[in-house]
Amino acid sequence: MITSVFIWLSAIIVILLILLFYSGFRKRVKIARILGISEKETKRNHLVRSISGVFLIVFLSLGFLAPVIKNYKETVFYTSDVLFLIDESRSMAAEEPTGTVSRLERSKAVMVKFSKAFTDLDVSVYGFTREVRSHLYWTPDYNDFLRTVEQVVRIEGVPTNGTDLGKAIGGASNYFPDGSESKIIVLLSDGENNGRESDLREALDLARQNNVKIIAIGVGDRKGANIPIYNERGQFVNFEAISGKRVVTRLNENTLRQIAISTNGVYAAEENLEEALEFLNDNLVEKKRQVLTQDTLLRKIFLVLSLILLFFLIKTNW
Repeated sequence: MITSVFIWLSAIIVILLILLFYSGFRKRVKIARILGISEKETKRNHLVRSISGVFLIVFLSLGFLAPVIKNYKETVFYTSDVLFLIDESRSMAAEEPTGTVSRLERSKAVMVKFSKAFTDLDVSVYGFTREVRSHLYWTPDYNDFLRTVEQVVRIEGVPTNGTDLGKAIGGASNYFPDGSESKIIVLLSDGENNGRESDLREALDLARQNNVKIIAIGVGDRKGANIPIYNERGQFVNFEAISGKRVVTRLNENTLRQIAISTNGVYAAEENLEEALEFLNDNLVEKKRQVLTQDTLLRKIFLVLSLILLFFLIKTNW
């Protein structure tokens, strides 16, 4: 819809141009009389030049001043509320083999794969050891999510020793927004649990009551791995040890698989995510949103007309 401001500006420009060219017309007629040039030819040329000039400037003005027409279009998209719950305990610093990428870094890569596969998710990020901490509250912004994964998620990002899966799942099950239609926890862990089994069972009961489904991603080696220690320069120093004996940390798939089954979810190993991605796709819900579109066609038409008229004036030497 054309605004009143646009109409008034256009009218003022036209009036000023008419006055300007009328003044020029009178001067040219006087000069033609003095020089003995045909007044009729002078009037015709000036009239054509004036009209063309008026239209050129009017079209240029309209091209820059014409309002942008805003419309709202309803679109359908598919989404879910996905809470990434990532283990940040010391066992996630293990490398298989030593000198390669740690379990935590591989978990972060899995998180990015999920977010890239589904671009309309609302996501949040929580880290856990024996406690649970929010790293990112609910957002659909992929860039915020990526920055959190790259800069915030780290070993002992939640500064307590050990791992309590029950506390982590129980807490996360209550962190979903009100009215959520699809609640998914993506749990990334090696499955080691230092918490009580009874607490884990209670947490899984709470997840079921809240209609939360868990995608459990197993990260680690079933055979076990040591936890390397590096100095400030990133050079390997030694392996973590207790009473002189190296710490060995293993992937506990049984625990992770049971967590997934108990919540009608799915378990997947880090190297085989197809089933997990398919499960999330099956649990997306349809929603609608209003998308703002801006129509600049009117401006483009006037600018094109201006160029055509300018080209015409140049070619005819007017």
